[in-house]
Amino acid sequence: MNGIILFNPKSAVAKHRIPNAIMNIAASVNGTFPWVIVDGNREEDPYQKIKDYLDTGSFKYLGFTVMPGPQTKQAIPFSKKIKEDYPQTVMIWGGYFPTSHFKVALNSGYVDFVINGPGDHAFPRLIHALENNEPYELIKNLIYRFEDKVIKTIIAETGVLNIVINNAGIAHIGNIEQVEPIDVDVLIGVNVKGIYHIIQACIPFLKKQGGVILNMASVASLVGLADRFAYSMTKGAVNGITLSIARDYLSYNIRCNSISPARVHTPFVDGFLAKNYPGQEEEMFRKLETSQPIGRMAKPEEIAYLALYLCSDEASFITGCDYPIDGGFVKLNN
Repeated sequence: MNGIILFNPKSAVAKHRIPNAIMNIAASVNGTFPWVIVDGNREEDPYQKIKDYLDTGSFKYLGFTVMPGPQTKQAIPFSKKIKEDYPQTVMIWGGYFPTSHFKVALNSGYVDFVINGPGDHAFPRLIHALENNEPYELIKNLIYRFEDKVIKTIIAETGVLNIVINNAGIAHIGNIEQVEPIDVDVLIGVNVKGIYHIIQACIPFLKKQGGVILNMASVASLVGLADRFAYSMTKGAVNGITLSIARDYLSYNIRCNSISPARVHTPFVDGFLAKNYPGQEEEMFRKLETSQPIGRMAKPEEIAYLALYLCSDEASFITGCDYPIDGGFVKLNN
């Protein structure tokens, strides 16, 4: 019982066709495992068709391609019902919907694995591992649950790089008299040389077809903040790096921009307050919030949405720019 059912949920009312992704997966297992394709666009009763195959006892694995919209309307109830009636089956989803919402899919109780990207390598390797009781932790492009955690394996190398985001950074508190040389070395090592090393390693790939580099700066590079000497110095360097890269690689269609957030509510903030202001966390948190005229800190996802836009094709006319996302901190604190 090692047959594979590949299901293409209903997605169109005309011009029916089997997606290339399913055809590639079928080709990848052909000759190794028996397989069939069920097309939700063509079958009058696709669930019954799947059920008929399962009732033969020859099929154990179900691969669903699931795009947002119409395909979820068949994929979700079909998967749930199949898992209830045939609990021994292994449900594998691929496509834009599960890769974007993998936690939802894996927490549903009826999806066992998500293929994160092209499946013609991950899918046959996963089936082989399951059939032979071998580990699948090193199979690339795979997402699955292990105990109470969601595990994402590394993405297979494609040789194509489109977007680079330099987000790593560390902070430091103190004026120039309080900053030791080792502090400066550590901050430059992460906040400046870290970006240098990443961009230098990625530029040869970006030059092949163009792309986007996005650096994380800070409002500390735009205004004078008390006791932020070393940190502000490194974030000022980030702005200089951004302008230099943007200018040098215009002819390669490489855009380079930066984002300058004000205070963002992250675990770092909570840890910082607990360490430096024990018993005064709430009071100090409110003080930090109100330093932004908008009256609160930013949410991490708000920074992420700006990053998403700047890396998208919709921002193709933007390069060499820094974007404060600061709740009015830079221009409205007067």
